[in-house]
Amino acid sequence: MTIDHVALLPAYLAAATAVAAFLADLLTTRRVVVAGAVALGAVATAVAAFLVGRGPTRRTFCIAADCSYVANHRAALVAALFAGLTLAVVALSVPSQRLGEYYFLLGCAMTGGVVLGYAGDLITLIVALETLTLPLYILVALGRGTADAAVTFFVVSVVSTAVALLGAALLYAATGALHFGRLAAALGSDPEAYRYLPRSIEAFYDPEALAGLLQNAGFRRVRFEHLTFGVAAIHVGEA
Repeated sequence: MTIDHVALLPAYLAAATAVAAFLADLLTTRRVVVAGAVALGAVATAVAAFLVGRGPTRRTFCIAADCSYVANHRAALVAALFAGLTLAVVALSVPSQRLGEYYFLLGCAMTGGVVLGYAGDLITLIVALETLTLPLYILVALGRGTADAAVTFFVVSVVSTAVALLGAALLYAATGALHFGRLAAALGSDPEAYRYLPRSIEAFYDPEALAGLLQNAGFRRVRFEHLTFGVAAIHVGEA
């Protein structure tokens, strides 16, 4: 199995952000340093997701044509969204104690959110959800100063996880598949419809190539602008 480390770069940076927060707290007790490390990591994660998402779809952890980790435009948008939310939390929150633990848990939650967008099968999806939610139990307890709210959150989440695992087990029993592509093909009445859309997206021209085609067709002052972190682009030209 070949591992595409470029596809995994946003997840690497998100995990490194959590570790950097912990190390920064060991070296200094200044909030601005620890918070700055997390903010820088969140920005780096969003930028990496954007750059990876602009290119062709990347897949890793694959068995034949089925992949557990898919880096495409949609995944880049989800990863950038969670990185942006983490950055907003860093900017708005002012923890007075346990800086290292607070920002470490925040980075761990961001890592789960980033991987959530890249999940290509049910197992990766559930693991990402757990990585996202588990740190939140402790964060709730740290913020409230009591375990009551954290225990309530934990109980609700455990029930939700049990239902999700039961659903995954039922889907696997019914279809024999865990990867989203095979699940769509097994549950849909027209499996080819689920294959056509991803193939058509991958086969479409990238913004630079489309701009070149417009110029070759006689349009002047052709320009384009990326939207939603590279998921779409608007082209403008003058005839």
